[in-house]
Amino acid sequence: MLDKACFVCEDDEKEKELLAQKQCPLCKIDLPTAPQRVLEHMAAHILHDSGISISTQPCGLCLQPSPACVFKFQKVRGGKSLIKIDLVNSHCPNLAKFNYVVAAVADASHPCSNVPVQCTLCPSDAPGVWRYNMLEHLKSKHPYVDLNDARDTWEITESEKKALHMIWKERKTVKKTRKGKNSKSPLTISAAHSSRLTLQ
Repeated sequence: MLDKACFVCEDDEKEKELLAQKQCPLCKIDLPTAPQRVLEHMAAHILHDSGISISTQPCGLCLQPSPACVFKFQKVRGGKSLIKIDLVNSHCPNLAKFNYVVAAVADASHPCSNVPVQCTLCPSDAPGVWRYNMLEHLKSKHPYVDLNDARDTWEITESEKKALHMIWKERKTVKKTRKGKNSKSPLTISAAHSSRLTLQ
């Protein structure tokens, strides 16, 4: 009993929240806690999962087909033409705050640029279109547009595709975390001294 805690007040609802981890709806693995990594995971599905049809214009955070999720924008106070996702008026099961400016640019540490963007051909208050869906959006909603003229709104670089293909191939690989010298085992609650006994 020396390694176990006594008389710890436990909250069933809190425990349920801690145990309930969001999972990818398709590959059923636990999603990363960082929104940027969720974007990368979903982007890997969109680009490399044969079970997903880009014609459905899947959401970049949960993969539901459009228009199930809605992403609205708000201007950043004091910023020059900067925008961010309006978390109050947007809705998605995986809605999360992320750094829009960072997420919109693919680089070595974040190889995904799939973010909701404002279609300049739609009304100004229209919901955002995920960048990876922009080509399909233009084809279906604005068929008169020359796609080559709008290439910068939908084209994905080969380096981005390759980096996300690596994420796709390794999506089920569990990365081991190193334990530090001072890391301790989690506190185990003694069953004989649990506060739940008072409710029995």
